[in-house]
Amino acid sequence: MNNYGLKINKLTVKLNGFTLNEIDFELPKGTILGIVGRNGAGKTTLIRSICGLYEYQSGEVFVNGYSRFSQEKQYLSQMKVMEDDGILNVFLKPKKINKFLKKSFPEFDEQFFLENLNNFGINLKRRLHKMSKGEQKKINILTVMSLNPDVLILDEPTANIDPISKREVISLLQDYLTENKTIIYSSNQTEELDKIADYVLFLENGNMLLYDTKDNLFDSHFIIAVTEKEFKELWEKEFIGYQKNHFGYEGIVKNKNLIDKYNLTYKLPSIEEIMYYYVKGTRQ
Repeated sequence: MNNYGLKINKLTVKLNGFTLNEIDFELPKGTILGIVGRNGAGKTTLIRSICGLYEYQSGEVFVNGYSRFSQEKQYLSQMKVMEDDGILNVFLKPKKINKFLKKSFPEFDEQFFLENLNNFGINLKRRLHKMSKGEQKKINILTVMSLNPDVLILDEPTANIDPISKREVISLLQDYLTENKTIIYSSNQTEELDKIADYVLFLENGNMLLYDTKDNLFDSHFIIAVTEKEFKELWEKEFIGYQKNHFGYEGIVKNKNLIDKYNLTYKLPSIEEIMYYYVKGTRQ
């Protein structure tokens, strides 16, 4: 029995001078993957590669156990994707979208679609281009979710929407997740992933910098502040990344035993802080 919603084996994709280099991980079903990284790190390239839009130089991708190459029809049927700019014509009305989905997709859940449009206060007779960006995003997300895919792929689903709408979308995604479904969520809004991600994939310049459960990442990284003397005598070699300030040095370490030995105060980092110190902090 296949227990993985997504499995990527040493995937390499070369595109216009950019290389997505040997991406390799397994994502269990029933989990949410947060894909993070700076702009240009390869997040969208990876998503489009999973969706079969780009050719691979090497490697293989499996969705719910189906191969992109040898079982393409079954592979593609497992997923639905919403990219940052949405999937819907902005001159459509939600009422027309509902009619089209009902006619075209046997798997369409009309009750789910209409109930959540109502919960979001969406006017069914208003064209999308006359709505706010947040309303447009909600309709796009509801559209792909209403088709009930086992693998739901979202690229920047909450960009440019207000904080209340973000909470509503996150709550909807959490309710959608079951033990047989998988959500892949690429975002620069890392505070959202702090809350909902089960796994985190951190890309930098096309490479996998980190991949682990969110809990493991949080439990194995510690932010500490030390004086310049403490830094030079003991901590310099322990820092993964650090920055100098008026007090001394602050950064991320992984040596909890040493923290305990010297009774240092520490805090657990956010995803954003882990990203910063791995990429921008001075590294040894």
